Amino acid sequence: DHRDWRRTLKQMDKNTDKLSRLTQQGQVDETAATFEEVEELTRALRAGKKERLAKTKSSGTVVIVFEQSHHASECLQRWNHLWARFFHHDASDLLPKYLPK
Repeated sequence: DHRDWRRTLKQMDKNTDKLSRLTQQGQVDETAATFEEVEELTRALRAGKKERLAKTKSSGTVVIVFEQSHHASECLQRWNHLWARFFHHDASDLLPKYLPK
């Protein structure tokens, strides 16, 4: 659940700040306990990440942002043909003499 994820991240931030403060103050016992809490939260976040990745589904849609508009035109020229649409392959490797330059 995203609320649990955010709650865990907030707790992680608090404990990391506390750990930094305790380390600077030289409080060894509290530092060790806080470090254990940070490690436990890290394990919880990693476990949650694996669960979310397992549930991830793709729509098959990709968003591409080009730095300059002519890059988009060049990309469309290169990939807007029969080979690219149906075979998901760049035709310049297969039929270089037949493609416009």
